[in-house]
Amino acid sequence: LSMGCGTWGKNNFSDNMNYRHYLNITRVSRPIPERVPSEEEIFGDFFAKHGAA
Repeated sequence: LSMGCGTWGKNNFSDNMNYRHYLNITRVSRPIPERVPSEEEIFGDFFAKHGAA
């Protein structure tokens, strides 16, 4: 099915209609605690081998 003039005509979508337009998708998310590694954790092995600049 073609739904007409698309977003220029203020329709919801501009492509041909297919099964994906009938799907009702719900995404469930949860917060992930922030973990910011220190420079030592990231570059520690490199600095130990090559020295710090």
